[in-house]
Amino acid sequence: MAVGTVWAVPTVARAADPYPDIGAYSWDERVVVSTWDTLVNVPVGLKAHVRKKGSPTRLATLTQFTRRPDPCTTNCGSEPLPPRDFQSEPVKLPELGEYVIDLEYTGSQGETILHEDIGDLISRCGRSSRT
Repeated sequence: MAVGTVWAVPTVARAADPYPDIGAYSWDERVVVSTWDTLVNVPVGLKAHVRKKGSPTRLATLTQFTRRPDPCTTNCGSEPLPPRDFQSEPVKLPELGEYVIDLEYTGSQGETILHEDIGDLISRCGRSSRT
């Protein structure tokens, strides 16, 4: 009976986070989220929070994401996979510098999942902040 309990705990933990291998990076001052999954929907409640590297203060929270087109549309040797990367609009930050990306979304049991410092964003254009 104790063995059954030990095996059940890891299963419940994985079920709670539908994207345990989620990642983020920046491209052309956009936040790109990779789910490493073949689902074609943006994760429920997806938010990307941008902070200055080393600071706890959020400077921008992005909530609008669109699917990125599959870069492999022809001559890939097989049928292209559904897009699994989602991108934001360009992030406008107050100054040049290095920032970190935190990702937040809804878990499979309705709980909030937060991955801190999951990606980097390098701002090359200093503009007013947009959330």
